[in-house]
Amino acid sequence: MPGEPNQLQTALSGDPNHRLQLALDAGQFGVWEWDLATGAVSWTNRVFELFGLSPGDFEPTLEAFTELVVEEHRATVQATIARTLEAGEPYRVQFRANHSDGDERWLEAWGEVVREPGDQPVGMIGLVADVSVRLAVEQERTDLLVKERIARTEAEAGRQRLDFLAQAFKAIGSSLDLESTTQRVLRVLVPDVSDWAAIYLRRDNVIVPAGATHRDPEADRALKALIDAFPVDESTEGGVGEVLRTNAPILGADPPDDVLDQYELTDEQLRQIELIGIDSYITVPLIHRGAAIGAIALGVGGEDRAYGTGDLELVEQIADRAAMAFRNAILFEERASIARVLQRSLLPAALPAIAGVEVAGKYASAGGGLDVGGDFYDMFQIDEERYGLAIGDVSGKGHEAAAVTALTRHTIRATALLRKRPSNVLRAVNEVLLEQSAEDRFCTAVYGVVRPNGTGCEIAIALAGHVPPVVARADGRIEEIRSSGVLLGMYPDPEFEDRTVVLGPGDTLVLYTDGLTDVKVGDGMLGRDWIRDELAVTHKLSVAEIVAGLADNVARSGGVLVDDVAILALQIPRRD
Repeated sequence: MPGEPNQLQTALSGDPNHRLQLALDAGQFGVWEWDLATGAVSWTNRVFELFGLSPGDFEPTLEAFTELVVEEHRATVQATIARTLEAGEPYRVQFRANHSDGDERWLEAWGEVVREPGDQPVGMIGLVADVSVRLAVEQERTDLLVKERIARTEAEAGRQRLDFLAQAFKAIGSSLDLESTTQRVLRVLVPDVSDWAAIYLRRDNVIVPAGATHRDPEADRALKALIDAFPVDESTEGGVGEVLRTNAPILGADPPDDVLDQYELTDEQLRQIELIGIDSYITVPLIHRGAAIGAIALGVGGEDRAYGTGDLELVEQIADRAAMAFRNAILFEERASIARVLQRSLLPAALPAIAGVEVAGKYASAGGGLDVGGDFYDMFQIDEERYGLAIGDVSGKGHEAAAVTALTRHTIRATALLRKRPSNVLRAVNEVLLEQSAEDRFCTAVYGVVRPNGTGCEIAIALAGHVPPVVARADGRIEEIRSSGVLLGMYPDPEFEDRTVVLGPGDTLVLYTDGLTDVKVGDGMLGRDWIRDELAVTHKLSVAEIVAGLADNVARSGGVLVDDVAILALQIPRRD
């Protein structure tokens, strides 16, 4: 009935300790007591079980209990008991204890001081439990959290490394200029990877320093002074020479005395080494197709900074990409050098000095000068009274175009000695090109014969499909010289028209190739009108200034050369 106690309540009310015992059993707690007056210690059966002991085989005392605690934790347990008795703090301590089976258990004990009415401590009472499983779980959880943090840290470091390498690779590989590539590699390394770095390249089988930098200006000067003072010797040990000889990297710290002893270092050079800082250093080869084309040396200063294998791997990855970039830049430089030499052979070494006539020429290559262009200009003396002038544009680029250019130029020079009229010279060139050049090679050209007369000059001129030359008169009028004539090397028996142009004081004749008009600006081309406008403004300048202004207008316009440019100009000086 409601309000009447049930059987469970009746049973529990008959034994007031029953509820407590249920709680102790559920938590697997053991109860201990310590009488300070007698020193007697009492344990419940559960406490004996925690140590693997039997009540009949073991007499619990404070000393006996202490012996059960592992040695490294005894002092902690004793100190905790003393502090509890002295200050009255609650007693709580974790410790490892020896079990009778030979294993160790993690136990946790709680307790408090029992006092008499006068506040005098008379003993302690408390609980003890096995917390091995709980601590193992907590430790496992902690270990997992640590591993997770480490994994996250490593993942973030890996991501940052990949981002760094991606940016480094982009910077290193974005130029074909050797000097620019060198500076880009140095900027990748210093200061993000090292305090200093030096790059060496093998050129004509000689190791030469390509560039070096240090984050500190004074140390930068010291670094470069040492590099200049000690050329690389591949027979030496422990440096760039060894790396180039063995194709193997070096990861080191504080160069050994036997390495430094290979060099006769002055006190000043020893000071420079100290200033640079090589407490930890890396030297790696630049490998291309199994051969060392150079090396990179870098380092940091300070006792608290040291490179490890991870740093070496990073530098080797950078070196791999740098080796490819350097090889491409060297090939580009060699090819461009060959092209420049060949291109110079297609232009006059110097323009002739003509009394009463000033002459200037200019050649500009599109595409960085990697290929030989087909544009050319020339001026030469035919006899005591006449001078030949020519400008032309052979289709295409490369060695085949260069061959046609050379053939055209030299044929003009040779024929000019035999034929007086410009149209006949062009016909002779056309015959040679038809006989000796490839079918798909043709040429536009202008050829003229200049006769100075003391006050100016008379020019007989003929065009072969070329853009019309322009005359800027002394008063600012602009005239185009037009005459009929087809491309050279295309048709047999062509017709060319001879025209005569007279230049007086202050007049300027300008011949150019269509690269000067085919300048890409936005979605269009500059065209020819700008040349007339430019000459209308600059016609009073010297011939050299006029030519330079025409060439420089490409940069001023923000345009891009898509074809090579040749310019040849004659001017009769003003007399005012």
